[in-house]
Order: sequence, then C-alpha cells, then structure tokens
Amino acid sequence: MLSKGPGRVGQAALDKRKGAHGISRVIGTDAQGELTVTTEPDEVRELTRAHFDDMFRPRPVRPELLTEWAEEYAPKGRPEQYPATVAEVSIEEVSQLLKESPRNKAAGPSGVTFELLRSADADGVLAKQRPITLLPVVRKLFTALLTRRLTVDNQLRAGGN
Repeated sequence: MLSKGPGRVGQAALDKRKGAHGISRVIGTDAQGELTVTTEPDEVRELTRAHFDDMFRPRPVRPELLTEWAEEYAPKGRPEQYPATVAEVSIEEVSQLLKESPRNKAAGPSGVTFELLRSADADGVLAKQRPITLLPVVRKLFTALLTRRLTVDNQLRAGGN
C-alpha cells in the first residue's frame, strides 16, 4: 500500500465500509450469574448496541455537583493577572487559529482534519456539525488557543519579555 503513495494509506482507511466492526462474540453473564459466550451475529450486534446505548445514555444532571465543583474550576488569583486567558473565546479568534493550523496532517480516528474545519468555517457550516465527531481536532485547536493565551499572560507578568 505504501509503495502506491502515502496518500493511499489514508484513503484506504476512509474507504472502509461504514458500520462494520470486528466484534464476533460477546462474553457476559446470564440471569443466574453464569458466564456465557454469544457468537450469533444478530445477537452479538444487538448486545453490542445495547451495551453502548447503556454506556452513553443521557444521565441526569446533579446540580449539587455543579456547585460543589464550581470553586475548583473558578479562576485562581486575580483575573487581571491573566487577562488573555480568561477572555471570552471569539469566533474571529477561532477562525484565525484555523487559518494558522497545520496543513496536510493525517486525520485522527474521526476523519476530521484542520482542512475540513477550515473549509466548514469558511462556508459557515461549522456550527451544524455534530460536536462529538470534532473532538480530537477541536481539542488540539483549543489547546493551541489556551497555550497562546497563557504565553501572552506569562509575558505580561514577566515584563513583556
């Protein structure tokens, strides 16, 4: 595959059949607590679906936890010590980061690249994307944003060096 060019490897990954998975058996316990192994494809598919439906089901928000953790996540020190870090993130700032983001980088498991985000931002469709599919790239983007802001604040506190 590599002999045909490095781009072919990425394309081969994208060409995989959607919805295909490699789960051929499910190991669990029955109502009596006995170990069971299921290999029938339809049952494996249904048990797998039920497992993930349960794992990612909507959970109730517990307001007491929000207030309990609010102090932990509140800014430490005085906000005037780090104005860039605590400033609200603007659309313009994210757009600028996207313009400066690396080009021709391999996509992660989601298949989302900076180029795709850049294109979606330019077309105004970024807000319509499902957030979960954007997580790896968005995490990198906002890590870069926070790093830049912390660097600015540290330079201000150190006397502008």
